[in-house]
Amino acid sequence: MQKTITTDARDSVADGLLTGPILYTFCNPLGGGSIDDLTALTTTFDCLAVNEELDDGRASGYGFDATMNWNDGSYTWQLQS
Repeated sequence: MQKTITTDARDSVADGLLTGPILYTFCNPLGGGSIDDLTALTTTFDCLAVNEELDDGRASGYGFDATMNWNDGSYTWQLQS
């Protein structure tokens, strides 16, 4: 999922919609969700496509919402507005 969001964000940079470079993407589960809960059918993630690493160890970039469907391995994502 993270690799797909990175690719999508890089395509948006190439199209002039976002400012690059997009270095990488990381995602964290929302609302206390867990990627270890084997009973969950889906998990919602807050993702960041990083285009700048700051001197203090933080990163900035573009936020994406993503949902993983664990049943079939599919996922969806969208740029946060």
